[in-house]
Amino acid sequence: MDIYLNEFPVGSGLALLEAMAAGIPVFWQKAGWLVEVNIDGVTGRFFDAETDESFQAGFLQFHREVGEGKYDDSTPLVAQAKKYDTDIFKKRFLEAVKQVMAG
Repeated sequence: MDIYLNEFPVGSGLALLEAMAAGIPVFWQKAGWLVEVNIDGVTGRFFDAETDESFQAGFLQFHREVGEGKYDDSTPLVAQAKKYDTDIFKKRFLEAVKQVMAG
């Protein structure tokens, strides 16, 4: 099974969404907006801090889960990625602009 490893919390969200859209579970650092995009234990696993210990513990758990087949069903990953589809983003953005302009 492929996995996407993300230890760079800034500027790498698109690759993370692309991985999920392809049904690939992700491993990421719990930081910034990535916490909103990813669901720990559903779309993959996170690690808490920028320490070797946190990374190793999180990755061992993630590796174990992948080996046990936890992420074999890609449906939840793809569904989560679809929430950030371009058309949905445009619609939400325009709605937000309309609210600001009306208000």
